[in-house]
Amino acid sequence: NALSVFALHPLYLSCFAMGVLSDSSRQLFFEKQFEKLNSLKDVDYESVDRLKWTFFRELFEQEKKTFGKSKEYKSWFKQNKSWLLPYAVFSVLRDRFQTANFQEWEEGRKYTKSFVVQFEKANREDVLFYCFLQYNAYLQMSEVKRYATQHHVLLKGDVPIGVSPNSVDVWVNPSLFNLNGQAGAPPDDFSEKGQNWGFPTYNWDKMEQDDFSWWK
Repeated sequence: NALSVFALHPLYLSCFAMGVLSDSSRQLFFEKQFEKLNSLKDVDYESVDRLKWTFFRELFEQEKKTFGKSKEYKSWFKQNKSWLLPYAVFSVLRDRFQTANFQEWEEGRKYTKSFVVQFEKANREDVLFYCFLQYNAYLQMSEVKRYATQHHVLLKGDVPIGVSPNSVDVWVNPSLFNLNGQAGAPPDDFSEKGQNWGFPTYNWDKMEQDDFSWWK
């Protein structure tokens, strides 16, 4: 039920690989909290998620004036802008209206490129925050890939069986999906009544018209 098939989930970010807080007392606080969470037998996902997002916000507040000025970031942004900017704007709107169901938003229900451009101009700092997270996720994933390659390990990407009806993908490209039905699975050994996954099916005829650019 991912928000985007292109973005990486911020939960997987290593906080201290992103940077160190200049406020030593706050840095020490996070170090102690993460040490406690890492000592648990099982992962406390909700606590980890809350702590990481608090750290993300504080680090961004510290770095926001200088972040985004490097040649490396500008090049990466240009290469990924087609999915990154809609994703960042969608994320800000999701936060603002407390739901990813864009049909319930008070503004931005219908995606247009002009809306995204204007929204980014009016909410530059909020949008930049999500670009900040995705760039760091890209850097860390790239480092994982380099390490894996050095040790002769291949990373395999997964093709989505379906996308969430409340996702950036459907918001931006509603015509690529059949929204009047839901995909699932018939009855089998795992579920006697079958499963309804809630995913829209793909509109293959429409996808073929631009040579399947969304998939590519």
